[in-house]
Amino acid sequence: IRNRKMDQMQELALERIHDLFQRATTLHDSDPDLAHRYISLCRKYAMSVKISLPRSIKRQICHGCKHLLLVGNTSRIRIHHRPHYATYISVTCLRCQHITRYLIKGRAIRGSIPSGLNPPSPSNKTQSGENPS
Repeated sequence: IRNRKMDQMQELALERIHDLFQRATTLHDSDPDLAHRYISLCRKYAMSVKISLPRSIKRQICHGCKHLLLVGNTSRIRIHHRPHYATYISVTCLRCQHITRYLIKGRAIRGSIPSGLNPPSPSNKTQSGENPS
């Protein structure tokens, strides 16, 4: 009975979280303080029933100041590519200047060229330059 009741509470909280988040995004332009209040309520609902926020919502909340991140309004997004490291997206909060990085491609591995595309190695050639036949 306890697990079934907890599952129902978690489902209800998740519905409320989605509803409050949608309201926060629509109200942000007219009343940013109320939008911030809705975001804090989303986080409180999730913590009270011990669920994590969905990834789509979590990535739109600043990890530093816990305000809503809207592209071009309260956040700046850049794509960075480092040849021997990885490609990642950096999201900068324009309110508190906190930078969050999301990896979008794995680390580059040397020698990862498919075998059919490798150039011939020098050991395959004959030393005198004659044909082997």
